[in-house]
This record gives sequence, structure tokens and C-alpha cells, in this order.
Amino acid sequence: TAAPAATAAPAATAVPAATTAPAATAAPAATTAPAGSAFIIGVTPGSPNHPRGWTTVLPPKPEGMPLNPPVTITSSRRGVDTKYFKGDTIDNNPFTRFVKQELGIEWKPGFLFNDDQEQQQKLTLAMASNDLPDLLETLSLSNFATLLEADMLEDITEIFDKVADEKWVKEPLARDNNAGWTYAEVNGRKMGMPYIELASQNDKLLWIRQDWLEKVNLPPPTTLDELAKVALAFKKNELGQGAKGSTIGLGTCKNLTAWYGSLDPVFGAFGVIASDSITHPWTKEGDGLMYDPIRPQMKDALALVRQWYKDGVISPDFVTLSEPDVAGIVGGNRCGLHFSPFFGATYGGTDSLKNDPSAKWTFSDIPAGPNGKKGKVGISAIREYVFGFRKGTPHVEAILKQTNWLAQLVQNPANRFHGWEEYNYQWNGDKVELIDNGDFHAWFYGPIGTRGNSGTDPLRQYNWYKTIEEWAKLPKDKLDAWQQMVLDDPTGLQTLQRKAYLFAVDHSKEQGIPNLFTGLPTATMKDKGGELATMMTETFIGIIKGDKPLSEFDSFVQKWKAGGGDQITAEVNDWWAKHKK
Repeated sequence: TAAPAATAAPAATAVPAATTAPAATAAPAATTAPAGSAFIIGVTPGSPNHPRGWTTVLPPKPEGMPLNPPVTITSSRRGVDTKYFKGDTIDNNPFTRFVKQELGIEWKPGFLFNDDQEQQQKLTLAMASNDLPDLLETLSLSNFATLLEADMLEDITEIFDKVADEKWVKEPLARDNNAGWTYAEVNGRKMGMPYIELASQNDKLLWIRQDWLEKVNLPPPTTLDELAKVALAFKKNELGQGAKGSTIGLGTCKNLTAWYGSLDPVFGAFGVIASDSITHPWTKEGDGLMYDPIRPQMKDALALVRQWYKDGVISPDFVTLSEPDVAGIVGGNRCGLHFSPFFGATYGGTDSLKNDPSAKWTFSDIPAGPNGKKGKVGISAIREYVFGFRKGTPHVEAILKQTNWLAQLVQNPANRFHGWEEYNYQWNGDKVELIDNGDFHAWFYGPIGTRGNSGTDPLRQYNWYKTIEEWAKLPKDKLDAWQQMVLDDPTGLQTLQRKAYLFAVDHSKEQGIPNLFTGLPTATMKDKGGELATMMTETFIGIIKGDKPLSEFDSFVQKWKAGGGDQITAEVNDWWAKHKK
């Protein structure tokens, strides 16, 4: 299941659980309800009626809720391939039944879309017919700008200041100098709600086959030179499970800055980041900003990757490989190193152990470059998407109250929200087993949950994992079935993933190279950006493969500047002069 952006990683669920579990026959529906409330399978979260179950603690209902009679609110929806169960649908599932019962909100879908391009098409039609839904889910920045220019979005500033919860909404969005409002606030006015991803969602670590290291008698690499040495040793010794000659040292995909199998820590070790977009990364240069891919250091980084390609450190067919392709190579045990986020423990790692039970994966910090520098893409939890409200909708307050309530429910580990019995998990005797439901947050409507698991606090997964670390200290006879399931980790991959994520969050700021341009695309970006990005990608790939000489980088820089890059740089720096902090 993909999150909104095309390069987004598989979303890490806010529910602290294993990623897969075998199917089992569901236990009979509970016949008794917990004291003081009615428990309904498929409506109420938790499992309080089972002897080894738990109660999901619901936050206090917002003032005036549940609304009576219920109100119907419409929303555009991303993703038409969401899994539903037991005959459920996009407007009748555990989430919609739950919020109707508890809050008196009945959600109905407006138009559906799969990607930003389809969103634009459907949005254009809805604007022309004056038939926009009340809520516009995960608007791309270009579509957000279009609606702003058409004056078709509601300014929610005053109602947000009045209604939004201080602890669960306002405070996390205001951290780091109001960073949460990077895109949704325009000229000091809140024109929508932000999309907040997890802190360090796609932050890279170096994943290593520890058992392969032991076979070649080498330590974990701490520099780029050591990394190349290890990769070539894996390849030379044919440690992969595939046919002879198929072992890959460093698993790499065609996207130079990818969410899995990336090279950004290699470029970052030279202090720069490659990109497939004109909107990032822009970093400090004097009093202004400069586009990283045209910096002289990029030429040095390309020279190294070019040599790696020639030597066989990376795969000869990397330009054909997507991120899932690299995960398949990892799972097929043909690769012993890759730069991927914390979920590399299970995404690829799970299949690796299935195919070779003796496989042993570990993670380490990213390696240092020639001058001892470490660097990688500075991952912001503030995604380039906005939840917009149709101008004139009467439902802003109700949506914000739902946001307050859900933010506390799903982001506070003490509330024990793990989804719905018989829909997200089921009982097999006294044990809980997960149901493969894809991304069940796609059942949610509004700024909490939705496709990709949006929230208000980027540290929500970090807090969940810290809580699980505390569970691990409890005596086994004090654990309920969910806690036991999470801590029962025969492969060790869940524990490894948890520790990798905590490490990534703790180290992200010191190593990340952040994009400092966070404005809407400039006029020349819209006009020339795609053409410039294509030229850059073709040049860089050509240099790496040896199809173009290294000197082609200098020609690229001149063509980039003359083809609109200088004008874009001027526009970016006009923006920077007004917005720098």
C-alpha cells in the first residue's frame, strides 16, 4: 500500500504489531459488554470481553458530540484498491461506523483518485460543476495552489484557534518554529490542515547481512571505501542464493534518492543530495539558496558511483529496478547491503529469512565520506500535501473536533488503540493473530489516518515503540494477548525494526541535509521544472553507467542554468528573502 507521494515508503502503522500473521478462525462474537458501555464487534475498538483482551480507552467526547441527528460530510478519497471485509464498503466499515456512533458524523466519499494526476483531473471537473466535497484529502501542492487561486478553499484560521486541541493538535504542529504549517499556512492564514508523516519515516540506515560479514571476516563498514570493499567481497565470494554471478553487493534502485535501496547516503557523504525534482533540495549558499544537484561536490560523488558501477559494487541493471524490485532482491538473498529505512528489517527482511532461515540482518549508521562527513536526505515529517476544506462548508468545526479526538485516541499509547476485532486481528484461543488488511488507516476520513497514516505528532510511532520497550520489562504473566503477540518475536525482525526506528529518530537531525525551499512551486518551476529534472536524471545516469564522460556534468550545469535554472534560482531566493528563519 502506498502513501500519497509516488516515492513514499510503505506506511509504518501506528499500531505496534507484527507486519504479518497466519490466518485463523475467528473466535465467536462477545456476548457480554464491559461495564458502562456497549461493545460491538466491528464498531468498538479493543477486545475487553476476552479473558486476555484489553480495553481501548476512548478519549472524552468533544463538546456537543455525538451530533444528533448525525451530519453527513463528504470527502475526496485517495486509493480505490483499499481492502474491506465482511461486505464492508468505503462508507460502511469499522471506522465509519465507529465515528458515527461516537461522534455523530456520517462520512460519504466524493470523487476517488489514485495519484496526483488523477486528482487534478477529478478536481478540475468538480470545480467546473461547483461540486467540491466538504473535505479534500491530501491535495498535492500544485492542486492546493490551483484551489487557492480560484478562491475555493475555506480559511480555517479562527475556527482552528478556537477548536483545535492544545496538547494533541496545536503543540505538535507548532514544534520547530511552526514547522507543521509549512505548506497549509499561506500568508499567515491556515488554509487547510497539514499532512504529518512519521518522524524519520524514510530516513536511511545501512542494512547488512551480518552472517555474510562473518564469512568474509570483515567488520561493518564505517566509510564509503570500506563499504565498497565489503560489497565486492560479498560478490566475489558468491554469497547470494541465486545463480552464479547474480550476487549484488549494494542493492540500489533507479531512483537516486529513493525510499528503499537509495544512494542518498553516498551523495550525502559529499555534502550534497541528488534529486528527481526541481523543488528539492535547495540548501544554503551565502545569504541565499542553491540547488544541490548543480554543486561541484555532486561531480565528485558521481565520479565515485561511476567507479562503483564499473567495479560491480552496484548492480549492472540498477536502472531497471524499482524500490520493490530491490526489496525482492533482498528477500531473495542476492544482496548483502542496502540503504533503506527502519522497515528494511521486515520489508525484504521477512522474505529473506523465509528463503534462508540462517540469514542474519543487522543495521548500522551510514558510512562517512572522504572528509569524514555523513549525510543523507533530511526527511521532514511534513509531507507536501494539504487537507483542504471547501469554501463555505459548514462542517469545519465537526472535522476539527474529530481530529482532536482521533489524534488523542491513536497517538497516545496509553489508550491502547490497535484497531478492530475480526477486522484487524482475531482470536485463536488465547492468542491474537493479525489479519492482512493492507493499510487499514485508508478506512479513515480526515487528517488522522487516511491513506499512508497521517497524524499531528510525528513522534507518535516513536512513542509507541518506547512503550513496547517498557512492555518488554514486564513479567510474562502480566502481559495481555496483544502485548504478548508484539513481544513474541521468533525471527527477531520486529525487535530489530523497533530498535532501528528509535536509532533513526535519535540520529536524523545531525545527519540530514534538509530542503530549505518549502514554498509552493514557482512559475518557472511549473513551466520548466519537469524538463530540467529529466535532463538531470538522464545526465547523472549516463555518467554513472559510463555512457557519458564525467565532464558532461559541467555541460549539464550550464544547460540547466540557461534552460530556466537561473530564473528558478532567482524565484526561490525571492521566496527565501521573505521566509528565511
